[in-house]
Amino acid sequence: MDSFRLKKLNWNSPAKILAALVLLAHGYSSPCLALSWEEVKSMARNSPRLKSAEADVSGAQSSLDAAKAVYYPKIYSTLESSRSVDTELRKSSNAHSAAISLQQNLFSFGKDSASVQSADFYLEAARKSKAAASVTFRSELAKAWASALYQDKLREISAKVVERRKANIQIVRLRYNSGRESKGSLLSTEYAGREASIDAREAQERSKLARVRLSALAGSEIPADAPLVGTLTETSSLSAETSAAKLPQVQAAAAKIEAAKAHQSELHKKHLPDLSLSASAKKSANPDLPLNAPVYTAALTLSVPLFDARLSADERSAAAKLAGAEAELAAITTTAGHELESARLGLELATERLESARLGFEAAKLQAEVSRQRYTLGLMSFQDWDSYESAFIKAENKMLEQERVFAEARATYLESAGVSLEEGP
Repeated sequence: MDSFRLKKLNWNSPAKILAALVLLAHGYSSPCLALSWEEVKSMARNSPRLKSAEADVSGAQSSLDAAKAVYYPKIYSTLESSRSVDTELRKSSNAHSAAISLQQNLFSFGKDSASVQSADFYLEAARKSKAAASVTFRSELAKAWASALYQDKLREISAKVVERRKANIQIVRLRYNSGRESKGSLLSTEYAGREASIDAREAQERSKLARVRLSALAGSEIPADAPLVGTLTETSSLSAETSAAKLPQVQAAAAKIEAAKAHQSELHKKHLPDLSLSASAKKSANPDLPLNAPVYTAALTLSVPLFDARLSADERSAAAKLAGAEAELAAITTTAGHELESARLGLELATERLESARLGFEAAKLQAEVSRQRYTLGLMSFQDWDSYESAFIKAENKMLEQERVFAEARATYLESAGVSLEEGP
C-alpha cells in the first residue's frame, strides 16, 4: 500500500486501521482509493499557491510585531579594545573598555503609533488578499477537477464506442459475406472503427494530462489509476448572492487603499522631531594603570530632521501606490457587478443547453437502437443506419461536453460571487 493510500484512510475508523495493518503485513497492494471533490479540496489547502498567500500574512504579522517593538527600550553592550603608539617617546599602550547602554524613545510626536497603525493595515490587507486568492484558486481547482472528470468520462465513452464499432463491423461483415452488403460499406465501417480506436487512445492520454494539471494545483500527486468520484452536473449551493462591497477581491483592494494611506501618514510624521532618553555605564581598564572607576551617563536627546532626500522619494512612491490602489478598487468595483451578472447568465444558458443535449442524446440513442435492429433485419440501408450510429455517438459526446461547460460555468459563477475554497461547495 503506497503512502498516498495511507494518507487518504480515515484513521478515525478502527476497521480501516485494522484493514491497513493487515494489508501492510501481507504486502498486499490494492487499487488506489477513489477521490472525491471534497478530498481534492482538502489536499489543495496545502498547495503552494495558498501557502504563498499564508506566507504574506505571516510576513505582515512579523512587520507588525517589529513596529510594536519601538515601544520597548533597547539594551545593548559594547566591548572596545584599542592600542595607541607615541612615536616621539617610542611608547605604546593598550586600552580596554566595556559598556552597557539603554535607550528609550519618550515622545515621537505620533511617529511610533503611525508605524504600528501602518503595519496593522498592511496585515489586514494581506489577510484580505489571501481570501481573494482563495476565491480565484477555488475556481481554477474546480475547473481542473471538472476537466479531469470530463476526460475520465470521455475515456469511458470512447472505450464503449470502440466496442460498439467492433460490433458494427461484425454485423456489416456478415452481411457482406452473405452478399447483402457492398465492399464500400465494409471499408467505411472498418474506417469508423479505426477512428474510434484513435479517439480512445487520445482520450486516455488527455485523461493523464488532466490529472497532472489537477495534481499541480492541489499540490499533491494524484495517481493515474485513482478513480475520481463525482459528477459534472452538481447543482447544490448555486444561489450564492452577494453585493460588490462584500466580495473578497473588492475588500482586498479597499484594504490596500487603507494600508497605503496609513503608510503615507507614517512617512509624513517622520518630519517631526524625536525625544529620547539614553543612559550608559562604562568601565575602562589599562594594563599599566589601576582600573578606572565606572562612568555613568544619562541624556535627553531631541532630534529634529532637517532634510532627508530618501524620505521625499519614499513619499512620492507612497503617493503613487495610493493612486494605483484607488484605481484598482474603482476598476474592480465597476466590473464586479457585471461579471456576476455575466456569470449568472452563462450558468443559466449552460443549464439550458445541457438539458437540450440530454434530450438530443435520448432521442439519438433510441433511433440508434431501432436502426440497428432494422439494418440487421435488412429493413434499412447501410447509409441510413450509419448516419444514426454516428448521430448517437456525436450526441453522447455533445452531452458530455455540455456537462463540462456547465461545470466550468458553475465555477465561474461561484468565483464571481466570492465563494472561497474554505466556504464553497
